Amino acid sequence: MVASKEYQIIKKFISEKVNLKIIIFFLAGALAVIMFNNLANLYLMLSTRQTDITSENFRQANLWLKANTKESSIIFYDNWGMWPMMFYYNDYNHYVLGMDPTFLYEYDNKTYWLWRNLTSYGLACDRSTACLDFSPRQQINLVPAAIKNIFQAKYAVAANNPPGNLVKTLNSLRAKAKLVFKNTDLLIYEIF
Repeated sequence: MVASKEYQIIKKFISEKVNLKIIIFFLAGALAVIMFNNLANLYLMLSTRQTDITSENFRQANLWLKANTKESSIIFYDNWGMWPMMFYYNDYNHYVLGMDPTFLYEYDNKTYWLWRNLTSYGLACDRSTACLDFSPRQQINLVPAAIKNIFQAKYAVAANNPPGNLVKTLNSLRAKAKLVFKNTDLLIYEIF
């Protein structure tokens, strides 16, 4: 195969004008900076994280759930990453999703999008795009019904994050959802 004229020109330019040692030096430097930044962030995250307190808060919330729910009842929660701690402290209940939301998406993508929109936006919408069938106010009002009827959960666990959309929605619907447990990490709502 004969190389094109443009290829020969570019090859000649690179070999004459670009010093590979300098490029390798700068690439290695950039890689070292990225690695140092990642290691420093990991160290700071691990050194400031209070895992004992977090673990105790999950234990308290799950003791409350065990004492106030029927065995095998389903618990809705807003972050699938909670599952290991929830299950570790409470195998008495069942959970909306465990391993990864991808499995829920593969099983039923409408239910996945409903869970995703409930937890991310505090809206009852079962699509990846906006649900124009209902107004935002109607979508907010449907949140407790979706948790209770579609996910079959009487209780919803949310991260204690007041700016979070699910927390805002449940707090605004006091006739349909009641805060029954609170600690520094978690909130538990009873859904009516």
